[in-house]
Amino acid sequence: PGVCSMETIEANHEPLRHTILQTPLGEEIGLGKYKKNAVRLDMVEAARLAGIKIHQVKIINYIFCGLLTALVGIILASRMITSQPNSAIGYEMNAIAAAVIGGTSLMGGVGTVAGTVIGSFIIGILTVGLTMQGANYFMQQIVIGLVVIGAVTVDRLRNRK
Repeated sequence: PGVCSMETIEANHEPLRHTILQTPLGEEIGLGKYKKNAVRLDMVEAARLAGIKIHQVKIINYIFCGLLTALVGIILASRMITSQPNSAIGYEMNAIAAAVIGGTSLMGGVGTVAGTVIGSFIIGILTVGLTMQGANYFMQQIVIGLVVIGAVTVDRLRNRK
């Protein structure tokens, strides 16, 4: 559930982002070398003036995100041997937390694949460590939230200069 955007595709499907980075479709979506800031910063007028077909790009983004979300749903259902509508609740928090802990700014424009991977490792280590210590799910979410707040604070202090 929720809104699918370019940030969602970038955070959750980083390897696939690189496969379309150099294509004309990738440039139109905003993944290209020169036009990416116009779409990412939600400057619709700047994107339109740059020659991007806004309506078409939005439709392609939603289709792309829907297909990738369906793929993740199939993989999750195959892992659990069942399909439950609430089986992935909380995963979006972990995805955002991994990106933020890895150095992605919530203000946009900054972030790397390596940072996101390191952030996901940190989230995994925190989750496994807290589970081994006997902490319940809600305590794990509180600790991850505190780590995200710390990462955002560090990011804000770093960007203050």
